[in-house]
Amino acid sequence: RVPGLLVSNSNTGRPGASGTLTLRGQGNLDNNANPYILVDGVEMSLSDVNPNDIESISVLKDAAACAIYGARAAYGVILVTTKKGEEGKMRVNYQGNVGWSTPTVLPDMVDSYEFAQYWNAGCINAGSPRLYSEEKMGLLQQYIKDPSSVDPWFELPKNSNMNPAFENSELGVGNTNYFDLHYKDWAFKQNHNLSLSGGGKKAQYYISGGYYSEDGILRYADMDFSRYNFAANISSQITDWMKVKVNTKFMHSDEDTPFGDGGLSEGFYHSLARFRPTVAPIDPNGHFTELTMIPYLQSGTYTNTQRDRFSLTAGLDIQPVKNWFIFFDYTYKLMDLEYEALNVSPLIYGADGVSTSKGVRDELGVSPDGKFTRYYAHTRYQSINLYSNYLFTLGDKHNFTVMAGYQEENNDYSYMKNSITGLYSTSNPNVGMGTGDKTVVDTRNGWATRGFFGRVNYDYDGRYLLELNGRYDGSSRFADGHRWGLFPSVSAGWRISEEDFWKNAAVSAVVDNLKLRASYGVLGNQNIGVYPYQQIYEPGHDYPFGNPVTLQSGAYMKTYNNPEITWEKTAITDIGLDFSLLNGRFSGTLDYFYKYTSDILAPV
Repeated sequence: RVPGLLVSNSNTGRPGASGTLTLRGQGNLDNNANPYILVDGVEMSLSDVNPNDIESISVLKDAAACAIYGARAAYGVILVTTKKGEEGKMRVNYQGNVGWSTPTVLPDMVDSYEFAQYWNAGCINAGSPRLYSEEKMGLLQQYIKDPSSVDPWFELPKNSNMNPAFENSELGVGNTNYFDLHYKDWAFKQNHNLSLSGGGKKAQYYISGGYYSEDGILRYADMDFSRYNFAANISSQITDWMKVKVNTKFMHSDEDTPFGDGGLSEGFYHSLARFRPTVAPIDPNGHFTELTMIPYLQSGTYTNTQRDRFSLTAGLDIQPVKNWFIFFDYTYKLMDLEYEALNVSPLIYGADGVSTSKGVRDELGVSPDGKFTRYYAHTRYQSINLYSNYLFTLGDKHNFTVMAGYQEENNDYSYMKNSITGLYSTSNPNVGMGTGDKTVVDTRNGWATRGFFGRVNYDYDGRYLLELNGRYDGSSRFADGHRWGLFPSVSAGWRISEEDFWKNAAVSAVVDNLKLRASYGVLGNQNIGVYPYQQIYEPGHDYPFGNPVTLQSGAYMKTYNNPEITWEKTAITDIGLDFSLLNGRFSGTLDYFYKYTSDILAPV
């Protein structure tokens, strides 16, 4: 448990859904105050990490602890360390499990007779004549008891169009709970992991692979998610004073669902609670009705998302002389996304069971003549970290650690999207084969950061602790003259339990560790798009010019940005008490913090 950590997931229940993390509240107006997640020193989403590879997780919340992590640490830092090889014979470990997911809470819907009662009461109060008749109320009761004893379509003309049938009317007999119709009781999932580790005195290794898959919870939709993970962590002591480390990770995921950009819209879930339960789900000829929305799920509409994540970190640990350490690492990371979506309008059978018409329900985002969408996104990220520590002691009790370092990041992003309507073929679609609207989106951007940092730690006999931090960070997201910011912090601690008066007191037998601490610091945030200081113009707009007046093609200013924009600053004051009782059997932390954010970055 981590006090102040909030995990939220608005997509709970969907295969492959991942949550968002916030520490100590929202933090800013743009709702992007998420902690900086570092996995073995590399920024990464937790959903891309195999849980079985994780050795430990640390959460940093106060400004002094976060200060050294720079331009993206304003809202806390989560440090994830993965497993490493150990000296000894090769160890092979397999871990696997299978399970089932089930909906925890679904709306408790009334049956069709109760619905009709509430409907009639509402109509009477509103003075509306649209009432269910007494005869219809009796048929609804009879249908609930014995569906085979009532013809639910006795009011349907023989050759009528059932696209849709009896929607928002008092016609029809049925007892349909759309949540029970669409949601399965159970959905299968499985997880398998295999790892090998070992090594000698000079070199150690840890290699792992994992597979995870999860089925969707909707009964009639093709929904599933699968993920493959690979990780390798290798270290080698080249000389007595140099160690080489290589850490690589790869993740591939594949997600299928009918919902998404170019597929069906989220209006599906709203409609489950909106439709009347008084209409049967099966038409007179044994087909699912348009009102069930099942034809839309089985029409051939789909979206497929494939993600690849690769990262490689190579580093050196150098100790030229005693108590002097130099650390260097370089990270290269690739992130690719390939997306494809086909939108196909279903054929809805008429009452005769032969004639058909296209289903084009607006709230589902259906394209009557078909729509095909493809897009690719590519991200290349590189970072360099170089820092050095030196430890020394003055006298017997004055202990110092001095650190200085440099960090640089560079990120390039490209995105290409094509979509077309009026497809020639839905069995073999192509973004170049259609008669309707064509959409092309081409996006390319990049950002970079550069920072210098330093830290001085002092402790007197392990009792009195002092830490000073400072970072000087620059970001390409701001204009020249506004790119650099200085962010200092300070923290102090008093280990009361190390004092002689405490050790000699009776209470030390119960409270074996007691530490009072306080910190204050300022952290910077630069997360507000890639070019927030530049004006953006959009072409393709005509303007009248000349005499006589003629329309000339031109562009207009789409957004007016602020060229003076600079770092958002978050000042955090923290006072805390750490304690443990009964030889560490019970431990706890008490914290008071005050966070104040100024120069807030937010789009206008």
